Amino acid sequence: MITKIPCISWEFEYILRIVSLWPDSYNIPVAVILLLAWVTILPFQFIHMSEILDDVVELMTAICDFSSEVALFIKLLIAWINRKVLMGLICEMAEDWEKSDVKVTNETRVSCFITRLDLYIYCGAITMFFPKLLIAYFTDSPKNREFVLKTSYPFEDYKSPAYEIIIVLHIVQGLLMAAADLVPQAFIVALVCHFGAQCNILQQQLKEFLAIAAKDGAMNKKNFQQVGELVMMHQKNINFSDRIEEAFSTISLIHCLCNGVAIGCSGLVFVMSRNPFDIGRFSIYLVMKLVQTFVLCYAGEYLSNKSISIANVIYESNWYDLDRQYIKILQLITVRSQKPLQLTAGGFAILSSGMFAVILKSSGSYMSMLRATY
Repeated sequence: MITKIPCISWEFEYILRIVSLWPDSYNIPVAVILLLAWVTILPFQFIHMSEILDDVVELMTAICDFSSEVALFIKLLIAWINRKVLMGLICEMAEDWEKSDVKVTNETRVSCFITRLDLYIYCGAITMFFPKLLIAYFTDSPKNREFVLKTSYPFEDYKSPAYEIIIVLHIVQGLLMAAADLVPQAFIVALVCHFGAQCNILQQQLKEFLAIAAKDGAMNKKNFQQVGELVMMHQKNINFSDRIEEAFSTISLIHCLCNGVAIGCSGLVFVMSRNPFDIGRFSIYLVMKLVQTFVLCYAGEYLSNKSISIANVIYESNWYDLDRQYIKILQLITVRSQKPLQLTAGGFAILSSGMFAVILKSSGSYMSMLRATY
């Protein structure tokens, strides 16, 4: 039984249970509903795009939705394939916090804050779609009715009860897709924050050990055992980081590529549209994608900086006054910490603030190209 993990908020834990990415949680109906969207939504969104090539705003809206949904399903499938690795990471997090006396740290607060911020932004973005839908349903003629997800079906879909059935299907699948889309980034943030908290614990224990070693002088059996535990804890953190990279490298690549396209397309709509509703809706969507991309890139940079900071504790101490045996063992930690741990996007680029700048630059190029075309 997994106990409460401080880095994972109760809202995010519930979402992980919904999408079957929590230990001993197999939600087959939700998985079936999500996979059915490949048949009930995506093909008809593609048909809809082919019908609106002359309407730039609607076309960009459709491209954003379609690309985001395709990327979502690919990321979700990869997460399900790597389920064993993810379950292992969750179990390891639970074990670490169960052993720790400290349950709340700055890292746990940041993790829960970012998860909830993402969730609220998603809720805001989803809410922006409903007023226009309701107004059109009650005031416009049936032929002018709109769907939650822009689709074109090969039958008279605007007539009742077909329209109402499709709307309910779109709402259910849309909410589940929004919940599933939150998972990769929030999961990475939770894991990286846990890594940061464990590094802080290691640093504190290292400081205490250095103080004891300086006081005791020659190495004794107790100190030898303690320094061995520090080396093992450091190696455990390295292995934890490697498993994050293994599980999320491809997902991060898809996330960055898709968000780059989405930022460019939504930015074009923001610039070209004269409809206040479209501007408001895409403002929230644009902010959501920018926040997602920045948080992902910053998480990678934070992990790298934390991995290097372990050696700084030794550098800033009077290690040269210690017994020679201590120095030899501390070299293991120092040398390994000099090589920063990294999260990458498919192994092609390192997630960092520089990567975020590259994505923004690429998105701006897409937007300029589309603006010149249309």
